[in-house]
Amino acid sequence: MLNRARTSDVYRRPFHFSRSLTYSKCSLFVLVMWAMRKTVIGGEVSEDDWVIVWNGRSVGRISLDAFPYNDAKSWTWATWVHPAEHGRVDTMEEAREKVRKVVLRVLANED
Repeated sequence: MLNRARTSDVYRRPFHFSRSLTYSKCSLFVLVMWAMRKTVIGGEVSEDDWVIVWNGRSVGRISLDAFPYNDAKSWTWATWVHPAEHGRVDTMEEAREKVRKVVLRVLANED
């Protein structure tokens, strides 16, 4: 059973597996959960600073840069999986999607 949380505090999105994996003879049920939690550094919480959690493991961070340099895009994203990647995008949704894609790509290549 999933815990209910306010949408402003947590972003949850299940990852959908293929039908053969979900309904196999061994009754294997796998649920991978994505979440966003506010970043806490030294007891301080920033308004638009989020840690991305995948299946209970912190895998990245997104944050809004209130004063981006020159014409830079306002949202920054970074992953904490090896090899780490980072970048800038226009919206929080794009940043979440970039982190999700990088993490899934890196984890798919692990042996």
